[in-house]
Amino acid sequence: MNINKVFIAGRLTAKPEIRATPGGQSVTAFSVVVNRSWTTKDGKKGEDAQFFNVVFWGKQAEVIVQYAEKGQVIAVDGRLQNREWEKNGEKRRTTEIVGERFQFGAKAKGEKKEESPEDIQF
Repeated sequence: MNINKVFIAGRLTAKPEIRATPGGQSVTAFSVVVNRSWTTKDGKKGEDAQFFNVVFWGKQAEVIVQYAEKGQVIAVDGRLQNREWEKNGEKRRTTEIVGERFQFGAKAKGEKKEESPEDIQF
């Protein structure tokens, strides 16, 4: 059996932007930060932030770009994908989450609530 499944929930680090491939396919790539905090046995508090690159394609990309704001909570369900490319003769590699479904959560504090629902699901 083979499984490649990822689920994260965190905050958008910037407002997503849309682009189109040469074939006309819509795509958005953005970063999500997932914060974690804990208390050790001796009472000390610890904190950690992990950043994840996420990509959505097609209609989902268009909806995300239309409604998402920096700092907004987003839950992403998808799969991991490795990509390689070359820049200035140097090979580069990244691992990203290819989104399959998403759900918006609360907007960042201090932002006006729009008429659109906060819990859009795809």
